[in-house]
This record gives sequence, structure tokens and C-alpha cells, in this order.
Amino acid sequence: MNKLMEFLASNPVDNVVKTIKLEGRLKDFELKAKALSGKKYNEFQTIALENPGSSKKRRFNTTRFQELIILDCLVDPNLKDVEFLKKLGVATPQEALYKVFLSGEITQIAEAILKISGFDEDIEILEEEVKNS
Repeated sequence: MNKLMEFLASNPVDNVVKTIKLEGRLKDFELKAKALSGKKYNEFQTIALENPGSSKKRRFNTTRFQELIILDCLVDPNLKDVEFLKKLGVATPQEALYKVFLSGEITQIAEAILKISGFDEDIEILEEEVKNS
């Protein structure tokens, strides 16, 4: 086994967790998120693509893509925690997402998760790639 293979075997990506720091009202807090797997990334792209069979009506739903990424990868705060949902007075993690984060924060968190996952590109560039594929 060569050095690269040894490194890869010893460093699987399924347990990569990093801290996310936001500006503004959350500047004093750290969020934690895990990297998005390639399999989940592809799955979420497919789910977020509206009208995939139509070249004229095909549209990438960035909002849905961001929701999927955050709900799957955000570790702390855990938006799926039953007690947290009760305290917020909501029934679903998706409702919790919109109750606790501002729109700009949601975009920042999704972009940070993509960076943790190895994407250094802006989400709009990724969106264009999906639309054009």
C-alpha cells in the first residue's frame, strides 16, 4: 500500500466535524457541522432539482438544497433534538431552522458546510453546474 492509500485508509471522511463561526448576532457562539458525503451531496442535488426532465422549466431550488445540507450536517445545535423542538414550539427540524436562524445565517451555514466538505466555490456556481448537467 502506498502512502496516499495508507493516509486515505487512516483518515476516512465520514467523521469530519468542524466548528463554524458566524458574524452578527451569533458571533459569540460556535456551531458544529459534519462534512457532507459525496453520496448525500448527489442525493440532495437531485432532490433540489425541480422539473429535471424539462430543459426550459428545470430549476435548482437553492433554498431546498440549503435546508437539506443543514438538516443533515449541523451537529450543534441539533435541530432534530425532540426537547429542542418542544421548547421552540415546532413540530419539525425544518420549522426549527427557520425559527432560530435568519435567512442570511442559513446561507452562511450552508456555505460553511460545503467548505468543510471540500467545496471552495460559491453555492451559485454549484447551482449553475447542476442546472447545466
